[in-house]
Amino acid sequence: MMTNIDFILNKLETENCVLRDAEEIKNRFCEKPEIFDALLFMAAAVKNNYGPAVDDKIKISINEEFDHLEIQVPMQNYDYSVNKEFFEISETAREKFGLEDQYIFLITQYEAWP
Repeated sequence: MMTNIDFILNKLETENCVLRDAEEIKNRFCEKPEIFDALLFMAAAVKNNYGPAVDDKIKISINEEFDHLEIQVPMQNYDYSVNKEFFEISETAREKFGLEDQYIFLITQYEAWP
């Protein structure tokens, strides 16, 4: 089944996510549509497992330095076990959608976007 990238990007935006440079994300990763399925999977896992603890919208952006996608989850009050759980969600998504490690990461802290 072919991934409908536009549908997934719209779904992410309605699921309390903000995509920085959505067109750039779409263009850069269109050859790997399974990345978009993984983004949706990871955003849903965060929403289901941590919904009330998430302080603001989940931010999805390209990390230019490492050329990968980051899902930044704003959580003021969390313990370090969340980092391990987020790593496991990232690993599960990469395995489920056949992605190499370099493509997508779920992290808990973020700096405010300019």
